[in-house]
Amino acid sequence: MHLARKVLNQVLSGMEVILAGFLIIIIAILAFKLAAGTFFGEALVPKSVSWYIEQVMNLAIGIEFAKMLFHHTPGTIIEVLLFAISRHMIVEQTTPLETLFGVAALAGLFAIKKYLFTSFREHERIICSGQTTIRKMNQRYGLSIPADGSRLLCDVVRENLKKHDLPAEVGMSFVLGDATLRIEEMHEGSIRKVELVKTRSLFNE
Repeated sequence: MHLARKVLNQVLSGMEVILAGFLIIIIAILAFKLAAGTFFGEALVPKSVSWYIEQVMNLAIGIEFAKMLFHHTPGTIIEVLLFAISRHMIVEQTTPLETLFGVAALAGLFAIKKYLFTSFREHERIICSGQTTIRKMNQRYGLSIPADGSRLLCDVVRENLKKHDLPAEVGMSFVLGDATLRIEEMHEGSIRKVELVKTRSLFNE
């Protein structure tokens, strides 16, 4: 049962990545068509500014949605909602009451972003393989670990523990850049898994 659940989880994750990639391709094609139609169209009929704003906002929402499929963080969900509400308020003709509700919704989203996600909440316990590269760690979790991106996480952990005169054993931890790294699992002296805790806010980009 556990194996089947793990396989299904991997399949679903892979499908999400494929969908995100497909969406990115569609967005790129639409952006190219928009640019080509604007500057190289046969009948260069000028469009209104609001029309271009609508098209650009649609593309921006698509990009944020693709990021949400790929990263699975509350930040990307909020960004999608921010773009969607902003697009509705800017592009469409809304009544004063609808505009008021839109402003209230934006204020609520910003309040959630500021006060409810001030820590690495969605990944309170991230367990990473020691064979993961630093570059992949930085890209996946938005970190700035100061180390050669091609190096493996296990090697960087062992090197820094040695620098701090700490033994390489389960439970040992240290701060490196904007992350706290702790050895989660070892096997025959090799670091198999490392726990990651982000030490700065998700939204302090």
